Amino acid sequence: MGAQTSLNTPQTSSDGTDLEFSLSGPSGRIDFQGFEVPEHIDGLGGEQITALHQFVGGRRVIQAFGAKPHDMITWHGILLGQNTFARWFAIDALRAAGQLLVLTYGSFKFQGLLKKFKPLPGNEGHIPYEASFLPQCDVSTTPELQAIALV
Repeated sequence: MGAQTSLNTPQTSSDGTDLEFSLSGPSGRIDFQGFEVPEHIDGLGGEQITALHQFVGGRRVIQAFGAKPHDMITWHGILLGQNTFARWFAIDALRAAGQLLVLTYGSFKFQGLLKKFKPLPGNEGHIPYEASFLPQCDVSTTPELQAIALV
């Protein structure tokens, strides 16, 4: 019988350490660790803003105006441990404050707002949730933009 692999393994970086996943802003920082790091995050990366001009005869001209993040970054996860209610309230306070935050996932960093945080509590040690983050800009690409992310 071959070795079995667990589908519920913590997300790790290439050096074997936990993959960094956090929300930080002027009023605090929330770190997600081990099994709390979501397996899937939708909306990382971005799009190129373009204009397409079509001419008679089928000729096309495409103009590129620059990069922008996707309209929304979404994920779902689980808060684990003894202090999950306190962490739930801290995350919801970041959302309610409406201040710019930095969402960090590995080497990705986006500045924006936590638009939705929806906990689905069952018990205090295990709270599934859904979250949506509205990115204003990608601050993971240049040293100048990364300076903005040092909130």
